Amino acid sequence: MFLQLSLLMRLLPRSSSLMAAVRTAPIAAVQSSDAMLIEFTPGRGNQLFQGAAAATDDILFFLHADTNLPIGALAAILKELGTHPDTGGGNFRLLFDGDTKFDRWPIGFYRWIRSRGDYYGDYGIFVHRSVYQAIGPIRAIPLMEDYDFTHRLERHGPAL
Repeated sequence: MFLQLSLLMRLLPRSSSLMAAVRTAPIAAVQSSDAMLIEFTPGRGNQLFQGAAAATDDILFFLHADTNLPIGALAAILKELGTHPDTGGGNFRLLFDGDTKFDRWPIGFYRWIRSRGDYYGDYGIFVHRSVYQAIGPIRAIPLMEDYDFTHRLERHGPAL
């Protein structure tokens, strides 16, 4: 988690905020970065809800801690949302390392799931704050909070 956190800190504009709901990285590692450390009660839905409430930026980005974000991803979010102002948000394509048949199978499976309008926090979910507020926040539910949220995002209008 710390390597990804430090990468995000280098990629974000200085005016951006980054909240870290961290259970897998040493707290000292987060405290030594420019990230804001907010400690929440357990439960990913609650952590995402509280992190979004504390964030101050116009674009919110939710990413599972075990997901690697490609270089240029944050710039791509800003570019795509700027190019498509009618879009409320979206996600990235989910890829897996490896070149075996077993490694390639989930890529096709997740592509099919996404074509149905289903995606999860592993994909990285981004949304305009105004859309987040209009469709309602991520709910502090114990399971599938990302699925619940992305279905509301998809019903709101076009998503990338």
